[in-house]
Amino acid sequence: MFDLDPSARDYGVTVVENLFIREYLPAAKGDYVKVYLWGLHKCQHPEENYGTREMAAELEMTLPQVQSALRYWERRGLVTCVSQEPEVYMFHSPMQRKTTTGLMNTQDSEFAVFAESVYTILADKRKVSPNDISRMWEWVQDIGLPPEAVLMLISHTVNAPVAHFSMKRMEGMALLMKENKVQTVEDAEMFLRNEMSVHKGVQELLRHLGKRSRFPSEDEMALYRKWRFEWQFDQEALLSACRETVKGEPTFAYLDGILKGIRARSESRTGGAVDAFLQEESDEGAKAQEVMDALGMRASRVQAVNFYRQWRRHMPHDVVLCAASLCHRTRDKAANMEDLLSKWQDMGMDTMDKVQPYVDRLNRLNAALRKVFEALGYRSAIAESDRLLYEKWESMGFDEALILEGAAIAHGAEGNKLRYMDALMENWHRDGVRDLATARSHKTPDRGRKPNNAQNYTQRQYTEQDLAFDDLALLREAEERNG
Repeated sequence: MFDLDPSARDYGVTVVENLFIREYLPAAKGDYVKVYLWGLHKCQHPEENYGTREMAAELEMTLPQVQSALRYWERRGLVTCVSQEPEVYMFHSPMQRKTTTGLMNTQDSEFAVFAESVYTILADKRKVSPNDISRMWEWVQDIGLPPEAVLMLISHTVNAPVAHFSMKRMEGMALLMKENKVQTVEDAEMFLRNEMSVHKGVQELLRHLGKRSRFPSEDEMALYRKWRFEWQFDQEALLSACRETVKGEPTFAYLDGILKGIRARSESRTGGAVDAFLQEESDEGAKAQEVMDALGMRASRVQAVNFYRQWRRHMPHDVVLCAASLCHRTRDKAANMEDLLSKWQDMGMDTMDKVQPYVDRLNRLNAALRKVFEALGYRSAIAESDRLLYEKWESMGFDEALILEGAAIAHGAEGNKLRYMDALMENWHRDGVRDLATARSHKTPDRGRKPNNAQNYTQRQYTEQDLAFDDLALLREAEERNG
C-alpha cells in the first residue's frame, strides 16, 4: 500500500497551473478563486466523506456560495460534478480542457446553446472571451433571468453607442431587470424600451447642461431613474430645473440638489408646475432683496427670504417695504421690523391706504422740524412729542414762516430752547400775533426767564431707534381721542 505523509498537507505544495492564473483568475470573483484553490488542494490531498458542507464551514462561506462557485468553474470546464450522492467533483487541467475554439468542453448543453447564441449576436461587432460568456451565463444561473432576456440585453447593448458596451454596464442592467421582476421576453422588451427612453432623456439633459461631447455615466443614469420613477418628475420638469444650474456648476449632482429642494418645498412634478413654482420663488427672492435694500440690512438669499416670509405673515409687500424704509436707521433692524409690523397690524393699519396718511404725517412733520431744529441750533433726534408740539403750533394758526421766526428768536435763549419757543408761541397766540411783522414788533419775553409751571415739562432725548416706534402709541391715543 502506498500513502502520503499527512504532514505533506501542511508542508507540501498544491500545484496551480500558470494558465489558470493568467486566463481564469483575473475575471473570477474572489470567493470563486478561494473555492477553486481549496477544492484543488483537497483533490490533491483527498479526505473521505469531505463535501461542499465541510468546505463551506472551513472557508467560512454559506453552502449556496460554495455551490455557486463550483457551478462557475463547471461552466468553464475546470470542474465536473461526477455525482451528487455521494458528492464527487473532478478537477480538470486548464490546458487539457482548452479547445481550439476557445470554449471549454462541458456537459452543460444549455450553456453551449447560450454561448453559441452570444457569438451569433456579437458576430464581428465585438470581441468576447469565454470568461465573458460564462459571466453572462451567471445572470441566468445566479440572478435568475430567462436566457432569452439576457440575449435581448446583449443585443440591446451591442447596438448602443460604442462607449456604452461594457460588461460592467450590462451586469448592472441585469440586476435592474431582476429588481424589476423581468420574467418573460415581454417583460424584457418593456424594460429595454424604458431603458432606451432613460438614455434619451439623460442625453437631452446633458445637452441642456452644455455637455454635448460625451455619453452619460452609470451614476448619471441612476440619478435620472430616481428623478423620473421614484420622485415622479416628468422630463419637462427636469429641463425646467436645469435652468437653475446657471447659478453654479451645471452637473447632475447639482441638479440632484435642486430637484431635492423642489421636492421638499413643493408638490410640483410637471414642467408647467415646476416653472410656475420656480418663477414664484424667484419673484419672492427679488421682493425679499428689495426689502433688505430698503432696510439697509445684509443677508444671504435664504436669510432674506426667511425674514421676508415672516414679515409677510403680517402685511402685504408694499406695507413691508414701507416699514423697512422707516426702520432703515434703527440698530436691531429685523426685530424692529417685526415689532413695527405687529403694532400696525394691531392698529388695523394693514394696507398702504391706511399706512400712507401716517407715513405722510411723519415725513411732513419731520421735514418741518428739521428746519426748526436747525434754526434752534439743535442736534437731536426728532421724537413724536416734538411732532405733537409742532401740530399744536399749527393748530394755533401759525404757518411755517411764523414757526421758524419763533425758532430764530428762541435760538439765543438759555436752557431748553424748545420749551422757551413753546412759551413764546403761547404768548403770540394769546396776544393775537398772526404775521411776521407783528411777531417782530411784539415784545419778546426775557430769554433768560423761566417759563411758568404749566409750561414746565421734561424734554426727552430720543435715539434714532425711537423715531419709528414712540409715535405709534401716541398715534393710537390721537385716534382714540378723535374717535
